Amino acid sequence: MTIQDENLRALRALFSKQQTAEHTHQVMPLAQRISLIDSCIALLKDNSDDIIHAIETDYGSRPAALTLMYDVLGSIASLEYARKHVKQWMQAESRRAPFPFGFSGARVQIEYQAKGVIGILGTWNFPVFTLFSPLAQVIAAGNRCVLKPSDVVPRTAELLCALLPNYVDREYLAVIAGDITVSKAFSELPFDHLVLTGGTNTGKAVMAAAASNLTPLTLELGGKSPVVIGRSASLLKAAERIIFAKTINNGQLCVAPDYVLVPQEQLDEFIEACQTFYKLTYQESHAEAGAIVNETHFQRVNTYLRDARARKVRVIALAEPEEDTGYSLPLHLVINPSHDCVISQKEIFGPALIVNTYDSIENAIAFVNAGEKPLALYYFGNDKKEQRNVLDHTRSGGVTINQIAMHPGADDAPFGGIGASGIGQYHGREGFLEFSHARTVYTQGWFDLSALFGMRAPFDDKLLQRLRSSLRK
Repeated sequence: MTIQDENLRALRALFSKQQTAEHTHQVMPLAQRISLIDSCIALLKDNSDDIIHAIETDYGSRPAALTLMYDVLGSIASLEYARKHVKQWMQAESRRAPFPFGFSGARVQIEYQAKGVIGILGTWNFPVFTLFSPLAQVIAAGNRCVLKPSDVVPRTAELLCALLPNYVDREYLAVIAGDITVSKAFSELPFDHLVLTGGTNTGKAVMAAAASNLTPLTLELGGKSPVVIGRSASLLKAAERIIFAKTINNGQLCVAPDYVLVPQEQLDEFIEACQTFYKLTYQESHAEAGAIVNETHFQRVNTYLRDARARKVRVIALAEPEEDTGYSLPLHLVINPSHDCVISQKEIFGPALIVNTYDSIENAIAFVNAGEKPLALYYFGNDKKEQRNVLDHTRSGGVTINQIAMHPGADDAPFGGIGASGIGQYHGREGFLEFSHARTVYTQGWFDLSALFGMRAPFDDKLLQRLRSSLRK
């Protein structure tokens, strides 16, 4: 029996175990939810050094501070926010009873039930955060869960498989490793909800697999997120903040800027500002930004750049490539590539940034709207009317103004895409609602008015006249 066969058997056993437990004990009390959240927090705190080492080994090179900030502390922030608010989120909500039954004491409430057993498919760019951040709301909603880390980061997956059983009973929370075969089998199981962070093609495959079970989905898929720089913006501030965000994890960030729209007369100034801030940030080596995760993705980004150069597109490396830096590349600016360039069509997810010019803000908006709806949109400028114009005439998952990639850090606000960039959302109360079934409960009052108003069969002419008269109001 191969390792993958063993993983498939383990996956089916884990799912069956949780499904049986769910059918036996359908309501998870508040204390149990808080205990599970606390156990996840303890796992992350106790093993932060091992998590840092595992991810660094998978990447070949990745700053420890980056992993600690995003994967460890970012996950803990989501878990702690859910723990703080879960009691409030669980409360039933009163709604208005239909007229006239409220007069006789009828009541309507919305009760939030756990959906059941939920599967989370993480991705490799932030392999712990993309599991534990949605998990915070999954647990808060009272669900059991199976986690599937990305096979692109096998050491991180192995570590989580070794650690999690020491903190949580597999009846409530489990993790399974494996390659694409296991991921496919995972998607085909009749989960009560599936969560995926990944690329668009992966999202389509998971959605197709889930369709046979009518499994609801939360898909966070990314896309080509634009930055619109208005003429009222400070180019220096915009360039500094774009460079900082674009080099987080060497561009391997789902909400990283994919392309910038800058006024055509400010192109040279913007390029110069980017060059200045990149050199200031990475004075020793561009490898300080970390490595591209593996050779496949390293070659993918290089293919985009080679294709642009072959088409005579201006490509500017913000630092000289260095030897012995593994799968690390300096950030490249690709200036006004044509639509048929590969880099114009694909999400970059690496150290390259398209810079397009525009003559009017209306043309910039039209350019954004010509593509798929992105996961994130950014606007720089102090012109409130123009800002409103951009917000009102574009669609995106979320927006940050005069900064980059800050909206996903708002634990009290939903995070998710729209259209090709994703379905559904998590974080905050909206995440709790995403993983809950809102069940309406109607309680009959002390007197049944339906008989008094002639609303029971056989229907008489008086009821028919009253119904017709209501049309004339």
